Amino acid sequence: SFLFKSLTSTYFDVFATLPPILPPGPLGILGFGAGSAARLILDLYPTGVIHGWELDPAVISVGREYFNLSKIEKQHPNRVFIYIGNALNAEIENGFSGLLVDLFSKGCLIPELQDPITWRKMKGRLRGGGRIMV
Repeated sequence: SFLFKSLTSTYFDVFATLPPILPPGPLGILGFGAGSAARLILDLYPTGVIHGWELDPAVISVGREYFNLSKIEKQHPNRVFIYIGNALNAEIENGFSGLLVDLFSKGCLIPELQDPITWRKMKGRLRGGGRIMV
């Protein structure tokens, strides 16, 4: 079961390749879901800090109840921060070292991701040398 191992054999594993090429600083996860990407990064990078945004509070509730997200939050109270709201408005003081973008609706990328302005705004929320992975 994925609950007992770090790697998931899914695209979340690819997200774990981003932190080594980032400058120091917090990583943003846009489309936090049940916390699968966060769990993997927290396991593999002991100093990593994650700020995650999820639009649907029900998704976070499911993550907490069925995907051990509550346990992760308790184990890492100073390393994982979850926000309910529009991920496209995600900002933190001093910027992100990187952004993982996992924003879908009804199985498709959200329309905003087809607009170059959206990507320029995301780039503007990065620290120098920061990167975005989709």
